[in-house]
Amino acid sequence: YRAHRAEHLTGSKLPGSTGSEWLGYAFVAFRDAAEAAEAEALLQGQELLEGRWRIRIRDAGSPGLKDTKQRPTADIGGDPSLGDQLFPPMMSNGERADALARHGAVANVAVPSLDEDMRPAMTAVKAHYKAHPRSEVHACGHLIPEHLVEAALSELRRTRWPPVHHRNGMNSSQYLVLYHGKRNEGYSELARVCDQILQWADPDYACSMVAVTKGF
Repeated sequence: YRAHRAEHLTGSKLPGSTGSEWLGYAFVAFRDAAEAAEAEALLQGQELLEGRWRIRIRDAGSPGLKDTKQRPTADIGGDPSLGDQLFPPMMSNGERADALARHGAVANVAVPSLDEDMRPAMTAVKAHYKAHPRSEVHACGHLIPEHLVEAALSELRRTRWPPVHHRNGMNSSQYLVLYHGKRNEGYSELARVCDQILQWADPDYACSMVAVTKGF
């Protein structure tokens, strides 16, 4: 939602102003549409500065306000592109160089130094794997008990996702991080359910945090 141009109520002007101006504006992200509606009902039309200004709210999804830079998410159940599998976009330059060295040794591609452009070598590596696909390894795990699945799904259905992803650069529609042994304000029940699943899977496995995602 956007705090639209404040409506001047008294007819006076700010010092140095030449006409109708903005007192200020803000872009505010909410966890879901219901929370946004609550905020709109509370703030829409509120008068500030002793009645000299009025808050006007406008949906940030209106034409001209949509974010066009967001990375497209993969289809549910689909695989990332070959490029994202080999060189995930969240990699640092050093991590990308290490990955390129590993794959370059397999594909017989010379690896440039860190101060050189890596893109030609990355393109050559991707071309090699397209021509010589990697073998897929399939493994069967164990089904999570039904009562744990139902508890997790029930809690996820009523979870309000954070307005901003807890980790940048992720190709997902939602990304939440829960910390083990710490307060997870607003997500304590979800953290408890996740801990139950981890205890079932391996009670001796050391875990400091859990990533909960949607459309990852």
